Amino acid sequence: MTRGPLGATVVLGPLWGLWHLPLFLSEWGGWPDVTWLRVGEFVAFACVFSVIVTWVFNRTGQSLPLVMLLHVSVNNFMSIVYSDMFPSIATAEHAGRVTLLAGTTAAFLVIVATRGRLGYRPAEEPVQEPSQEITHRR
Repeated sequence: MTRGPLGATVVLGPLWGLWHLPLFLSEWGGWPDVTWLRVGEFVAFACVFSVIVTWVFNRTGQSLPLVMLLHVSVNNFMSIVYSDMFPSIATAEHAGRVTLLAGTTAAFLVIVATRGRLGYRPAEEPVQEPSQEITHRR
């Protein structure tokens, strides 16, 4: 049974969030003061961001390097630029909520604009030539 791009992304998103959970045992994740709410918001963000990642993957001819560039761009923006651009909401809690809100908005727009196909275009089936009948003239 095929799930389609949105169904597959709904499965992949939580797995991607779980994959990142060990980060919360580091300074990046706020250890030892990390809260379950922050972890939940991050997993929710991973779910909605996976919609964007799937869309980019499908629209770039399944380019993994471009998906990796998207991922690292978000990581670097949040780690380096975010606090300087938005000093009044630069706490980890605010940053998590802002990224979740922005990611949810972007994912919603992509889902609506692509009608849930997330840029997926199935490979065209090979065109079968009609059998050429050989006619003999007498």
